[in-house]
Amino acid sequence: MFDFGKQSKILLALCGGAVAKYVELSWIHWRSRNQFTLVGSVSELIVHPVKSVRGMSVQTAFCSKYGLKYQTVTDRHWMVTTNDGTYITLRQYPQMALITASLHGDQLVLSAPGMQKIDIPILTAQPQLSEAGIKNVRVQSYDCGDEVSRWLSKFLSVEGLRLHFSGPELVKRQTKYVPKNWEINAEESDMIAFHDFCNCMMMGNATIEDVNKRLQKPVTHRNFRANILLNGTSPYEEVRNTTLCDTILYRCREPYGPKPCLGIDLAIEVEGIIKVGDPVFARNR
Repeated sequence: MFDFGKQSKILLALCGGAVAKYVELSWIHWRSRNQFTLVGSVSELIVHPVKSVRGMSVQTAFCSKYGLKYQTVTDRHWMVTTNDGTYITLRQYPQMALITASLHGDQLVLSAPGMQKIDIPILTAQPQLSEAGIKNVRVQSYDCGDEVSRWLSKFLSVEGLRLHFSGPELVKRQTKYVPKNWEINAEESDMIAFHDFCNCMMMGNATIEDVNKRLQKPVTHRNFRANILLNGTSPYEEVRNTTLCDTILYRCREPYGPKPCLGIDLAIEVEGIIKVGDPVFARNR
């Protein structure tokens, strides 16, 4: 005859043991996903005030919710457009890479070969409200005036170019709703000005070195327009660590066209100071 009382106790003990094991394994899995490991250090910080224009290498920057900020300029908050407000980039006009943006007091300074430098006031008393189009969306912006318009048109040999500024008080775009050809984990609070997809891009120097082993003509980080460069990581390690956004696609060159995925686009969750030499920690996926 079976002892149902004893059998029930055994069953309960087995169930209890299974639950305890499940809880333990779940905790181990959670801990492994939330543990941070030292993976390298920051080797360079680059802020690109003007979209598709050469950026500034800085020692310290502020990680704002809209991108890296250096003093009074934030990454990709200025953008060149056609006369009707449609944005243009290096993809159509590669000579934009010859334009350099720098900061002098409260002036954004543009310089280019064969051109006199031009100063653009960052804050004006009565900015001219306008609109600019990027990624099939029209957004409010400030037009930076006719003088810089003529300067850009002359250097790029394109009539009617305008420079637009996304002022701090103007509405920004939500990363989550920017059209993309891949899945993205952006949140409602992830905002961008004139960036393509996300407000910060990170890349390891080892990745660039590995890419150059496969190319006839070497490239540098400027080809990929990263904001944060890392030392101490292995090639492509940056794309294996936890981030909010997927990899970018277009910053590639022949002979591979748009196929390789290099670097990683990020969203900034916690604002704060970042410096060259800072340790970099990654959380396991």
